[in-house]
Amino acid sequence: MTAGNRQRGFALVSALWAAMMLALIAASIMIIGRSDGRIGHIRAIAAQGDALADAGINTAIYRLLALDPAGRPPRDGTPFDIDIEGQTVTVRVQDETGKIDLNLAPASILQRLLTAAGLDPETAQAETDRILDWREAGDLRRLNGAKREDYRLAGYDYGPRGGPFPTVEELQLLIGITPDLFGRLKPALTVVSQTDRVDRDVAPIEALLALPGIDAAQTERIVAARHAPEAATLGLLTDLTGRAFTIQATVITSGRPVSRQAVIRLSGDATHPVWVYGWT
Repeated sequence: MTAGNRQRGFALVSALWAAMMLALIAASIMIIGRSDGRIGHIRAIAAQGDALADAGINTAIYRLLALDPAGRPPRDGTPFDIDIEGQTVTVRVQDETGKIDLNLAPASILQRLLTAAGLDPETAQAETDRILDWREAGDLRRLNGAKREDYRLAGYDYGPRGGPFPTVEELQLLIGITPDLFGRLKPALTVVSQTDRVDRDVAPIEALLALPGIDAAQTERIVAARHAPEAATLGLLTDLTGRAFTIQATVITSGRPVSRQAVIRLSGDATHPVWVYGWT
């Protein structure tokens, strides 16, 4: 093969490589473009879902503020639908006074809650003492409780807060609170009710079972009575000022569920009628 032929051969191979690289680059740009388009579409769907769910929450708040109590939504977590721009938004409103406040509940209620969640009486008593030791300042330890040294001996690098629980989730830091146990306790608990009492008219089943004198059969009757026709006027005269609520809204957009949640309090202040603790 002559030098000229070799040069033409190298030039042809180089041209083929350049063409192949250009084709790969073009294909990559097309794939990236399609991917960006899909991502943009997914983000648009998510944004639309968020907006609809937020609208559902705001509608529920507006109804809670209604001067006519008959226009208020159910406050025990019973789902109801709201039509917004042709889309169905499913909303749940839970009055937090129906839950057990981790920071204010007496030992007897906490122990009954833990027993209802499946702990034997002795273990429930010990866990109750740990909850009380966690939320109270000082080094004084209850008989079955736990302070900083107990946590250190158990392998933890922290001790009790010595103050109120800022969130229900912090309960998971306590000795003896497993993920499974926390999952059973969480529906009954709150840190924003600001009362040591539980309103049985709006309490979830998990909280009802912790109340004195109420067993599983009575719990079923209480919940069923809320939906009876004669219960239509139940609590219509209740003043909701000062009460906190957890509001959840879910909407299906393009086959995808989108959920939002807000924790709010009705302040009774005409200028700022709603305080927002969280909106996610």
